[in-house]
Amino acid sequence: MKDITFPAQFLGTSDLANTRKKRRIHPPIFNVSESTIWRWVKQGVLPEPTYIGGKCFWHAEVVAQLLAKREHGIEEEASYE
Repeated sequence: MKDITFPAQFLGTSDLANTRKKRRIHPPIFNVSESTIWRWVKQGVLPEPTYIGGKCFWHAEVVAQLLAKREHGIEEEASYE
């Protein structure tokens, strides 16, 4: 299994999805809209984000686990409640 690492401990919405962010250095991790990220939160695919300074962030480890599952075609839903 490929080890996925990120330079930061937290990833914001603009790191995960296509947003209106200008001057993007790196492409988003998932090629989905911001609405899809929130739908995944509602469905339990992603956990509720952590709010810091009014902005929402996800732990990089959780995102790496989701990437690994998607890479291997595993569509089981994780429960983050």
